Amino acid sequence: MIAGLALAFGVGLAALGIRHALPPSPYVSDVLVAIALGALILNTPLARWLRLPRPSEHAATHAYAKGLAFAGKWVLRAAIVLMGLKVQTKFLGAGEVVLILGVAAASIPSAFFVAHAMGARLGLRRPLVDLVAGGTMICGASAVQAIAPVTAGERDDQGIAIATVFVFSVAALLAFRPIALFLRIDPSYAGLWAGLSVNDLSSAIAVGQQMGGIGDAGGVMAAASKSARVLLLAPTLVVFALLRGAAAGHTHGDLRKRVASHLPGFLLGYLALAIARALGDRVLAGNTAWAALLDVNRVLVDVAMVSVSASIGLHLELRGLLRAGVRALAVGGVTSAWMASVTLAMICAGAHGSTWTVVLLGAGALAVSYASWRIEKGRTLRKNGLRVGGDRENDETFLPAR
Repeated sequence: MIAGLALAFGVGLAALGIRHALPPSPYVSDVLVAIALGALILNTPLARWLRLPRPSEHAATHAYAKGLAFAGKWVLRAAIVLMGLKVQTKFLGAGEVVLILGVAAASIPSAFFVAHAMGARLGLRRPLVDLVAGGTMICGASAVQAIAPVTAGERDDQGIAIATVFVFSVAALLAFRPIALFLRIDPSYAGLWAGLSVNDLSSAIAVGQQMGGIGDAGGVMAAASKSARVLLLAPTLVVFALLRGAAAGHTHGDLRKRVASHLPGFLLGYLALAIARALGDRVLAGNTAWAALLDVNRVLVDVAMVSVSASIGLHLELRGLLRAGVRALAVGGVTSAWMASVTLAMICAGAHGSTWTVVLLGAGALAVSYASWRIEKGRTLRKNGLRVGGDRENDETFLPAR
């Protein structure tokens, strides 16, 4: 445990030092440097010198494993809780809450339809597409693992889906900030974009941290919007169970246990500190001790996030990124691009106060994606009606559960 935590925090602090030593650049952030430094260690002889095995070697019991896993899960959750103390009322008002809910209501189901339209077009098995769709729609590997038992997803399917969504989390870490800068999106809205479209929890928060802004508006808004999206894992499980649960052989009791086990309790801490910040700003405005507490909290969040980012990099094996099948990558890529594009368009419209434009964009995304899915599903059913059977890759492709 200690060795892995020390490695994650050591790489994270080194990244902070390197970033401050480099010339200022809007395209280079602490988070990006930490990920790059971790990946450099893992993919060079430094890994052998540190006796750090690569993920493909399946050495889950090595000296660093528990600590790196702890950083990726619990340090991240602690950072999200502490981010609650960074929420200011000027960042998150009623308009932003409505925008988050509206964008999620359009982008998540439309991503499901796009993934299944692409899956049908490419002849992928439905359980695998379910997992890629679920991971992209909600929260990456966590959603894949939660959804697999109710979609009849096999272990191989889970591995391919997790690798696929991870590839596009990395792509978001590299691409989102330059796009936001090019389009001159306000950091708070850029953070919303990250939280509502990047699939993995840690990557979404890391992308938001890169957006910066006054009071780290990007990171705060990414945490808020991603937290709302993570909460949707429970109803998503219910929907998948209703659609696929009979085929997977799950009972209502199984479903209740799985939903309860995936309710993210750490979000309660986040909400509690957000309320504390709102009250503190009213009652303790101008108080030196309150200001000092907020400064300490900011430093703790920064250190925690670069350490979490370092742990991402220390799992970023370049060969592993190529392991996902080409067709699964195509489904994941199109679905991720769809999520990013729809959310970006709706958020930009919302930033300009165009409520009806937001509504029309969301409705249009749902209509186009649903129509695409129906067309491809019909084509696949006709094809399978002509040729019954087929190999493992082609059977169960969007056919009624058997």
